[in-house]
Amino acid sequence: NEKPLSLVFEYVKNQHEVGSEKHRDLVVEHFIELMGDRDVMSLIRKDVLDFIKLYKQRGYASGTLRRRLGALTSIVNHYFRDHDIQQNNPFKGCVSEAGPGPSIEDRLPLSNEQERTVMDFLKSENGISEFNKAVFWLIVTTGLGPSEAGGLVADDLVLDHEIPHVWIRENSARGIKNRCRVRRLPLVGPALTHAPSLLKRKCAVKSVGAPLNKQLKKTVELEDRQALYSFRHWMADRLRTVGASERQGRYILGHSGDGSSHNNYGSPPSLNEVQKLLESVVAIDSTKEAKY
Repeated sequence: NEKPLSLVFEYVKNQHEVGSEKHRDLVVEHFIELMGDRDVMSLIRKDVLDFIKLYKQRGYASGTLRRRLGALTSIVNHYFRDHDIQQNNPFKGCVSEAGPGPSIEDRLPLSNEQERTVMDFLKSENGISEFNKAVFWLIVTTGLGPSEAGGLVADDLVLDHEIPHVWIRENSARGIKNRCRVRRLPLVGPALTHAPSLLKRKCAVKSVGAPLNKQLKKTVELEDRQALYSFRHWMADRLRTVGASERQGRYILGHSGDGSSHNNYGSPPSLNEVQKLLESVVAIDSTKEAKY
């Protein structure tokens, strides 16, 4: 019996969670639009490569193509597994054909001019929601990655402490793969001012990157390798400027050491120590008084 992709997809989406709903739905729609509602049992690798070639012509970034091909691969994997179909998945191994995935570490930091434009926007009375503004300030003043900020739950915001801080740790919404990512970062300046707005969401948002990257692109002209993640590189530059040690910088950014006992043993920097560093970072760019 034929198994058209639309039927396979309808079954899988009702039985399993497959990646981002947006990418999952769009790639199935686009595959059917470009290739027809093909029988997945008769699809071969050449069919998939033909689809990728046509899909690339629509101008999608390689990262988007990789995520969507990954969703197609997962859909067919789930269907074959659930129905005990002993056949090779035609999408398996084709993700690499979309082009290299961008490395987050290859992101470029923002220039001083871009940074000032973003800061001025955040300090102004604009249309951005209070929650998104609070997340922006959190990322800017702590060096958190977008996925880390999006994975926070209310209990991770420790506002009744002598030094209010955010606790990056495993919670009900996400795990922590690397021990070095577990850390406490003080809330300073505008991040502390806007922190109560973060408590309006009782659960993790997870997808803060997409809406905030969209807002960032509206606010400032970005180069190809610049995005919200660029603020982590910006923070690394600022930490060096204020004299943070390598150990302190690694802790704040959640980076591991080089594997030596010197870098991986011993107590982490204290909250007070990190607070002073982050306050110094914020002070660099406080060129004039502004209402946060």
